[in-house]
Amino acid sequence: MLIIPFIPEPFAADGALDVLDVVRTFPDADPTVMTVATMVDARRTLTGTVLEDIAKRGYPVDATVPNAVAAAEAPWQGKSVVAYAPKSPVTREYEKAAEHIIVIAKLAKKKA
Repeated sequence: MLIIPFIPEPFAADGALDVLDVVRTFPDADPTVMTVATMVDARRTLTGTVLEDIAKRGYPVDATVPNAVAAAEAPWQGKSVVAYAPKSPVTREYEKAAEHIIVIAKLAKKKA
């Protein structure tokens, strides 16, 4: 499985799209790809525009993790955001992403 995290801003998204395009050039590899938008600020119009553009290019975003103070504070406390702020929106979204990874991995295992 290939997990591609990116910040939904033009240059970062372009880099993620470049990686996704390269992966598509190797159809025999058939990797399972998951895209994760991090530091998402839903209040910004640009964020929505970038996420829509990525989806229009055929790469749906599998998870969106919001930007939050807890995510910035956790490393300073020597903890993961899950340990530092277990009920924060960031933690909930990372947990959803982890659950998605588990589902994808189980499906891939069944195919093999």
